[in-house]
Amino acid sequence: MKKRLRSYLGLIAGLVFAYLAVRSVSLEELLNGFKNADYRYLLPCLVLTLLGHALRALRWQFLMLSVRLVPFSRLFSALMIGYVVNSITPAHLGELVRAYVLGKREGMPASAVLASIVVERIVDVLSLLALMFLSAAKRQFRNFVLPIRPRSGQPSLASIMPTQAVSTSSATTRGLVSCQNARPSAIASPRLAAAVGIRL
Repeated sequence: MKKRLRSYLGLIAGLVFAYLAVRSVSLEELLNGFKNADYRYLLPCLVLTLLGHALRALRWQFLMLSVRLVPFSRLFSALMIGYVVNSITPAHLGELVRAYVLGKREGMPASAVLASIVVERIVDVLSLLALMFLSAAKRQFRNFVLPIRPRSGQPSLASIMPTQAVSTSSATTRGLVSCQNARPSAIASPRLAAAVGIRL
């Protein structure tokens, strides 16, 4: 009796959350989306999705080795149940559900299963952070090494550098010549005169 009541309550809760999830979706827009969709990519997407879920189940099996060796089929089934619950409930309640389901089927404490899920989420966060830092470092390195592309009508950095170098060299030469031709009274300091080679 209690098991049947629990099943009914779970079904009612699922229906309520499913209604809350799709209540703002227009049925006409949904049908138009299905009508105009390109189904050529459906099968490859399904295959890749199932492969990703299988890899996650294998990782979960590895994390559960400290407790016991759990069959892959049980882990995959609990993982899929958790994903279904996640799709219709807020706050990722499916994680708690899959921990409960696996603990109930395998006779393990739910706390041990939940600890493995916490470790799994920590690994996910660390992996995302590592990818984010690698992407940021690669972008900064590319912006540092590669020259900036000029806009249309503007000179590039490669064409500016030789012209700027010639201008700087010409200005330096003119300054030295003017200092050598200057009168001694125009020199502000004996040290400056000695630096440019003028005898006072």
